[in-house]
Formats: sequence, C-alpha cells, structure tokens
Amino acid sequence: MVIENLRILLLCRNKAKYLYVVLFLVFTISCKNQITPKLIEIKVEQNVNNFKSFKLTNLTSDIEYIPLETNKECNLLAINHIDISPNFIFIDDGKKCILFDKKGKFLRQIGDYGRGPGEYYLPGHVKINNESLFIPDVLGHKILVFDDRGNFLKKVKSPGKFTTEVQVCNWYPISDSTYLTQIPNDSGQEKIRISFFNEKGEIIQEFPNTTFFKKEKEFYSTIDRTGHFYSINGKIRYKEELVDTLWQIDLERKQLVPIYKFDLGKMSFPTKYRGIKSGIQSQNAWMESILIQRIFELNKYFIFKSIFHNHYPFDFKRQISYEGADWDLQHGIIGIYDKKNDDLFFVNASNESDQPEPTGIENDVDGGVNFFPRYSKDGNLLVSWINPYELKSYINSKSFKDYTPKFPEKKKELKKLANSLDENDNPVLMLVKLKK
Repeated sequence: MVIENLRILLLCRNKAKYLYVVLFLVFTISCKNQITPKLIEIKVEQNVNNFKSFKLTNLTSDIEYIPLETNKECNLLAINHIDISPNFIFIDDGKKCILFDKKGKFLRQIGDYGRGPGEYYLPGHVKINNESLFIPDVLGHKILVFDDRGNFLKKVKSPGKFTTEVQVCNWYPISDSTYLTQIPNDSGQEKIRISFFNEKGEIIQEFPNTTFFKKEKEFYSTIDRTGHFYSINGKIRYKEELVDTLWQIDLERKQLVPIYKFDLGKMSFPTKYRGIKSGIQSQNAWMESILIQRIFELNKYFIFKSIFHNHYPFDFKRQISYEGADWDLQHGIIGIYDKKNDDLFFVNASNESDQPEPTGIENDVDGGVNFFPRYSKDGNLLVSWINPYELKSYINSKSFKDYTPKFPEKKKELKKLANSLDENDNPVLMLVKLKK
C-alpha cells in the first residue's frame, strides 16, 4: 500500500512537472509572438542621388488592361479614388461614385449627390468590404453603406468631437461595423492620431498623437490631412505624409507600433514650420524637403511616390493649363526599397520626349506607357490608369514603334486595344499582378 501511494505521488509530480513545462513553453511562444518588431530605417537622404534603371519585368510578366465602359451615365470626370474586389471596381470621380464589374462594364451609379438619406456632398476614399460598398462623405461627416445593387443600407457616424471635426478623409474598414479613421491634426495640438470606432460613432480605442506644433494663425491646411491606411499579409499599416514613421496598428495590444522610418535627415520638413502660414524660412524649408507621398508595400519591395522639390534631378516637367495659365509641375519620382537586401534607389526616367509618365517604371513587358502605381491591394496587385488620348498618342510615337519588349505579341495586342478606343473614353486601368 505504501509502495502504491509512493508510485502515485511520483506520477503526480511528473505530471505537474510536465504541465509546468507545457505552460512555460506556451508562455514563451506567446511572448515571442508579442515581441515588438525592430524599427528599420530606410535611408532616403543617403540615397537621394542613387538613380537606377528598373523595368516592369522585375515585378511581372503581364499587364491586364481594363477599358472602363463609357456612356452618359458613367462618364468619369477623373479617378479620385478606387477600390477593387474579386467582383467589382468601385470609383469616385469627385462628384459621383460608379460601380463597374471586373471587366470594366458599367453596372450602376451608387448613391447620389445631395444632403439627404443615402446622398453624399463630397465623396472620399471609397471602399469595398465583404461586397458592401462604403462611401465616406467628407463634408457630411459620415460614411454611407450600400449593397452591390445600389440599395442604401445604413449611415455610419463619425466618431466623437475633436479639436477639428473628423472628416473621414482617410479611413479603413476593419469589418462591416468597425472602422479606423485619421484624426486631422489641423490645430497642431490634437491628442489623438487615429480613432477605432463602430457604426454608431462610439469610440472603441484611441491611438495617441505624438506630433505637435503651434499655429501662429488659424488656417486650413490640406497637407495636415494626408494619411494613408493599407493592409499587407493581414497587417494594417498607416503613414502620414509629413511624418517619417510608418506604423503597424496592433488592435489586440492597442498600440501603434513603429516599424519603418523613412530617414530624410535634413530633407525632412521641420514640424515647427507646419504652424506657419507663410514666410521665407518656411517656404525655403518646404522647397528643401522631400515628400514621401504614397506607399505601395509589397512582400519584397516598398514602392513609393516622392516629390523632390529643389532636389528634382530632371530637366523636363509636366506641362498643364489651369484657369488660362500654363504651369510646369515636377513629375513624381519612384523610390524602390528592397526589404531583403536593405537597398534603396530611385527610378531613372525613360523616353521622356514621348512618355506620358517618363518617371514611371519602364514597361518592357509590351513596350507601352511606363507604369506609375496609384493603388495597391494586399501586397500583390498594383494598379495605374491612362487616358485613352495619351495611350493612343504614345502608340503612334516613334519610341513605341522602335521599342522591342520582352513579349512582342503583347505589343501587338496593346496596339489593337489602343486603336479600338476613342480618345474621349473613360480611362484604361493597368493591373500588374506580382510574381510569386
């Protein structure tokens, strides 16, 4: 009996020891998964003169062109914002929101202009989530939700009251009933950077702001509202144009985790000048700065659009006419950061005399217009677009005729497509699916 009791005691002790080891391993693995990622610096200032050739076949072997149907119901003024799902293409042109299928066929207008139920006064970043269609009304301080048949489902209220009213300029749906939105730092003293809220406008979580400045005078500045949410591999990330840090939004731990810093050094616009409406010092600092305007993160690369101001390296610019005057504007410059090799460079221009996007990525797939990304999806799709008159003009240029692409048969297909278009048609989308 004594021996049996001793055996049971030893067995229990072994089980307890085993349980302790299991619990320790679970705790260790859990802690490992909770480790804050190391902040990685992307050395922009150090590489500001590092320009290289970069061709589209480094990313893909194919481009899908989608001409958007044109008729009196869907004649787009522009493409202000776009979102793409497996079934739909959703676009706002600054006044109306249009739904197309994945082949570019017009389906219907979603919502209407106005201030009544289901109406918007100024649409913002349209989104598709679980095939529901979301239209933020920037001036109406609300988000309108529709189904894909155009039926109005509900109105989502903006979260709370802040120093300045939240205008859902930059926002991101977490689900059909929860959302993230940037809190514009118009005053320079806003305590909250991002709000996580529900469809009733109730705040679930607030993420604090760490960028403060004093405004000498009250004035409105759109540059203080330039934030950008995106997702990659299930992770949600956020960056503001005038802040060097890229954050990962950890909803479980309720943290903004800095993961990348675009190190601009002396070429970063000093925060103190954000509060000054005008002045020689602030203007000079602005022109000496480099802006990282838009980020497209891929599994292998960061591709980003930058404005170089006084550091612009090319002798050509974009000519536009506005209100009877002619303007010369700098082209955006593409930066490419190789994550694995910690290598940053900027993309050289090509065929600037003929190309509508001479600073885009050289299109050696079919020899068509250079690719300048404007939208990305889940780290594996890049999207741009081109107006038909620009595409037709380039197809008839000497540069196109003399160019030998990697896939000559695709060059013939592109020429056939361009010849089928009217120069006043809606834009043609260019979809680049990345190599795996």
